[in-house]
Amino acid sequence: VQKAEQYLLNTLLNGHEPNVVVFYKEGSTGSDPNTHWKADHGGAGWQSQHIPLILSGAGVRSGLKIDQPAQMDDIAPTVLAAMGVRATGMEGQVLTEAVPSSNAKVNSGRQAEINQVTPVVSALNRQETYSASN
Repeated sequence: VQKAEQYLLNTLLNGHEPNVVVFYKEGSTGSDPNTHWKADHGGAGWQSQHIPLILSGAGVRSGLKIDQPAQMDDIAPTVLAAMGVRATGMEGQVLTEAVPSSNAKVNSGRQAEINQVTPVVSALNRQETYSASN
């Protein structure tokens, strides 16, 4: 779980990251009654980190549900690929399950991402199961 949380923290390192990051216990919040400041992102568990994504339109496969993890960085290159524009200089991967690609480099990049992120998702799921039982 610690490696999964470290992975999530490393995704923030882009020059615009916050100065302080706190992982609260799943389902808890942080607040200050004096300033009315509140932090509530649900925790580091997968259900809090997971955001459903729905794609539709020309160039996108229809009627497909993909259970493989993806990252926010993947949205722009995927939309560009669906429009027939080659994404260059971006960190994200084209979601080749949704937008077919015959480019071996693009396909292997997506598979590498799945291989990297799947263990993170599994660890976060285990953390939620453990937290819920205690």
